[in-house]
Amino acid sequence: MLFAVTMMERVGIAGSLMSLGAIDFGLVVDSSVVMVENCVRHLALDRSNRSKLDVIREAAVEVRKPTMFGELIIMIVYLPILTLQGIEGKLFRPMALTVVFALAGSMVLSLTLMPALASLGLPRKMRDRETWVDKIAHRLFQPMLRLGLRFPWTTLGLVGSITVGTTILGLSLGSEFVPRLSEGTIVINTIRLASVSLEESLEYGTRIETLLKETYPDEIEQIWSRTGTAEVATDPMGFEVSDVYVTLKPRDRWKKAKSQDQLVAAMAKLTETLPGMRAVYSQPIELRINEMVAGIRADLGIKLFGEDLELLKDKGAEIERVVKQIRGAADVSTEQVTGLPVLRVEVNRDALARHGIPARQVLDTIKAAGGIQVGAILEHDRRFPVGRPPAHVLSRRSAFT
Repeated sequence: MLFAVTMMERVGIAGSLMSLGAIDFGLVVDSSVVMVENCVRHLALDRSNRSKLDVIREAAVEVRKPTMFGELIIMIVYLPILTLQGIEGKLFRPMALTVVFALAGSMVLSLTLMPALASLGLPRKMRDRETWVDKIAHRLFQPMLRLGLRFPWTTLGLVGSITVGTTILGLSLGSEFVPRLSEGTIVINTIRLASVSLEESLEYGTRIETLLKETYPDEIEQIWSRTGTAEVATDPMGFEVSDVYVTLKPRDRWKKAKSQDQLVAAMAKLTETLPGMRAVYSQPIELRINEMVAGIRADLGIKLFGEDLELLKDKGAEIERVVKQIRGAADVSTEQVTGLPVLRVEVNRDALARHGIPARQVLDTIKAAGGIQVGAILEHDRRFPVGRPPAHVLSRRSAFT
């Protein structure tokens, strides 16, 4: 265990339930128990005048290969876990590494420390007696062993058939290590144009809520939306992004779907008819885990890097078209990279000269449409701009008043 903890510290694995929970102390001490038991047996049965060191050395060499291969076989069982990716990899890879470290330390100690301790702690003359547990185990095991040795090819064929059958069954089960749980709530991540206003985004969210509630009254218990960034900005979102939470009624009350997947598919077809919006369906916990692990709101994401934003948009659209053609792909979409719309005003100086209007006055009038920032108000960690129109605009408003 000291060896395992030292290696965990070296590779950066924290001691937690996920990393230490799979350690079986029976596996850790098994090879050492076998080593000491064999030393006891040799010391009890040896009737020669050899020294205790020679007897223990012979006993250790006898079981060296079986115990070493036993530890290595158990390590190999945990090696496929090291190839897991995504959430299951982050969850279970520390556990596999910790078990491998513990077994490696156990193997080394059983071949080095245990014979040395046996030479110091065991007497030269001792008796080897079977307990009642050993007697019962021998009575159950010996008939099976004799039957297997009597019909070796039958035993080999039976074991081979079981191995092939379980392999075929395992391949047909799929590759999902952590099953997808039904949380009882659906979250719809809706994304609209980046230039949408808060009022328009709220109105659109209300429209989605009303449409889904009216269409699926027997399936939906409650529905509400969250738009934009929360008060504590741990999940930054613009006004164009809304999360629609849909809590579901018990499944025995459903009338338009038999499973959650069917209900999500039907809702997706319904929301596809809404213009200027794309929706990604998920579940609250699943959505947050995906965002924390990969920074995306989907189970699978393709990240594209480059310096030319327009080229990235074109290549992203090409990748989207290819992925949509893959069988089983659903909710395929490209992250929105467009910014806010910009209005560019170019002053016609010749026309202004004919009317005797300075260009500065025109630009100030245009700028006044959005206001001129003259300061800011600080409230805790938030900043609010304070603006006013230009002076000549104020004077004109006073004159008109």
